[in-house]
Amino acid sequence: MHDFGLRCHRYCSYKYEFNLSALEVYLNKVYDLLQAPVQNRKVEVKLSTETEVRLETEQEAITVINQAIDQREAAATNKNKTSSRSHFIITIKIGRRSLLNANEPPTTGFLTFCDLAGSEKVGENMLAGSSSLIVEQGQDINKGLLDLGQGIRNLAKSGKFLPGHNLTRALRQSLVPGSRLVLIATVSPRVSNQNTTLATLRWSADVTGARGSSGRVPLAPAKRPGPPPRQPSLLENGGRRGPTTSTLAKSTLPAGRKTRSNSPTGRGNSPTGRGRSPTRRGNSPASRGNIKR
Repeated sequence: MHDFGLRCHRYCSYKYEFNLSALEVYLNKVYDLLQAPVQNRKVEVKLSTETEVRLETEQEAITVINQAIDQREAAATNKNKTSSRSHFIITIKIGRRSLLNANEPPTTGFLTFCDLAGSEKVGENMLAGSSSLIVEQGQDINKGLLDLGQGIRNLAKSGKFLPGHNLTRALRQSLVPGSRLVLIATVSPRVSNQNTTLATLRWSADVTGARGSSGRVPLAPAKRPGPPPRQPSLLENGGRRGPTTSTLAKSTLPAGRKTRSNSPTGRGNSPTGRGRSPTRRGNSPASRGNIKR
């Protein structure tokens, strides 16, 4: 038993368990590829009800994955003799349990591998005499890819998960905050495929850019407080500082109590008040002794 490269952790203080599931999203339906076909038809299931196989060795995992791949939907197209007509998802659930501390809660992690069917132009990808099923498959593949990209952007911007396709729903565990995403885009070097290549690269850049350089789903951005209320300048306030009325100050005083007015027109505080008027004697341009005769 190899434990998938995990040796005894901290002197064999933990025990690890590995379970594998394999799903196919085909024409927006979910099929369990680890269940035997019934009357030559794959078994359709609901998400979170798929079969899990307990793994003991790496070789056992390889065998189970190859059996699932053999059941995946494929067909010949104009550009690929064995074109994948569905999205293929393998999930390995890893459980860890402490052997020394019974009070320590077990932990579980998920490692998901998804082989996305490539986007395609249906009209260019059809062979002569192809059935309408090839067209329907191509359309659903594109719908799934578009919805997955939009779902990742929604999570990154608002933290909301609003899937419209089963592909996005099946990958929810890999898109929640705290998860990491690694994307490998396969493109063609041919000039004749440059439009498809550019579309794939743009989609990949858009998706990875929404999650940030770390690959993590960022939290929804916090709302920034608005700017403080703008205070009028001296010119807008007629050259006077402070409020233009003292209504608020007066309304907070007990009834019958007198107070000094804070109004710009109040005595002693007004620009025209006694003793501080710019026209007071001796300081006014019109005062005695300063008038040019």
